[in-house]
Order: sequence, then C-alpha cells, then structure tokens
Amino acid sequence: MNKKYMIVQEIFDPVSAALITLVVTWAWQLIMDGISTILFSWKKKPNKDIKMSNICRVVTKDDDVQVIRLDIPEINAFNLGSKKLYYCAGLKDSAHMKDEEIVAILLHEYGHYIKGHRGKILTRIYASLTIRSLILGWIPGIGPVLGPLLAHYILPYSPPVDVMRKQEYEADNYVGQVGYKKQYVAAMNKLQMAMRTETCTQLKLDPRSESCKNIVGILQDQTEHGRLSDRIEAVTKSKIPKRVGVLKKLISKVKQ
Repeated sequence: MNKKYMIVQEIFDPVSAALITLVVTWAWQLIMDGISTILFSWKKKPNKDIKMSNICRVVTKDDDVQVIRLDIPEINAFNLGSKKLYYCAGLKDSAHMKDEEIVAILLHEYGHYIKGHRGKILTRIYASLTIRSLILGWIPGIGPVLGPLLAHYILPYSPPVDVMRKQEYEADNYVGQVGYKKQYVAAMNKLQMAMRTETCTQLKLDPRSESCKNIVGILQDQTEHGRLSDRIEAVTKSKIPKRVGVLKKLISKVKQ
C-alpha cells in the first residue's frame, strides 16, 4: 500500500471517529431534550395563569410575559430561558405565599431571563460537551460507540458553583429594582421555613431551632442557590430604588 495513503488514512480515521462521535452525541442530546419536553408537558400539567401574567407584564413592562402554573405540590419556580415563567402550586398550598409574594418569586425568574443567565450556562455546557465528544472520539477504542455515553454520563460537566450563585444574586437584585423587595424578602422567609419544616420534621427537630437552621444551611451550601439566609440578608441590606404606587397599579390592571 502507498505510504502516503497510509499516512493520510492514519490521520483521517481518528478525525472521522471524533466527528462521528460529535454528531452522535448531539443527536442524543437533541432526542433527550425532546423527550424531556414531552414528559414535562404530560406530567407537570401546565396551566396559564392570566392574573399572574397580567401583574408581571405591568411590573416588567413586557407584554409578552406568560406565567404558567404547574399543579404539583413542589415548592419551586423556574424559567427555561424564555418569557414563560413557571411556578408550582406548592408555593401557595405548602409555603402559604400570598399572590404578591409569588409575583416576587416570578420576578426573580424574569431577572434570570433578562440577564441571559440560562443562555450563558448552556453555552458552557454545550461547549464542554462538544470538546469532550471530539477528544473521546479521537481516542482509539472509544470512538462513536462509547464516546457519547462517556460524554453524557461518565464525564458530565457542571457549571462552576460560584458562577451559578452569582446569577442568583443578580436575579435577586432585579426583584428589588422593580419595587418588590419587601414582598421578595417575605417570600424567601416563607420558602426558608418550608424547607426547614420539610427537612427537620423527618429528623424530629423543631424547624425554628438553631440545629435545624444549621443543618438546612449546610445542605443549601451544596447547591448553586446558596444559603437562603445569606441571600435574604443581602436583599434586605441592598440599596435599591422603590417604585411608589406599584401595587395599586397592579390591582387596577388585574381587575380590567
């Protein structure tokens, strides 16, 4: 066999394997994203919340905002990188939040959207996935078969905690900037108590005790959201502009 051909083949084969691995990895990612979207709509039972949507549109001055209520007991709210803001029934049913407190939580999620937080995190994740796919595909014996599996599950990438935590504080700050500092602090205090109750009841501890507070704090330190008590303190001490008469404007808008 021609030596030049052999040299070209030796270079081409690993390159081909790397590129095929990349294609398979991305195809698998798109399939999983599609399945997740279908399961999300099927399991979470999303319903448009017209009242909350109207309030958030007035506060954010964005007529495209939509609020979606999920009829599940989870105490949570989130944003998937669009103007759709999701909250779970558990915020009202379990954490006993008032409407304006739920609005404050939703404004935090909108803060993530206008700051482009999800896009920044996804860029990191997909860039890492691409690099890992190419490297794994290049390695002999791994290639397109094991490469995608290793890239997704064995060597997963997690964004740095400090980056994620900084985003949480930025979204917290946005809530205060639009005049919902008081309501947001109240909502986070209720969220904190709900988390302590859920965790410490199982440990037979008083949710208001220092022991419970320390245990929940340690658990929160392991997440990208950080300690709620630290975030509550930061929001409380922050110097942010107040919008006078916001609530009256919101109520009149909702009644229309």
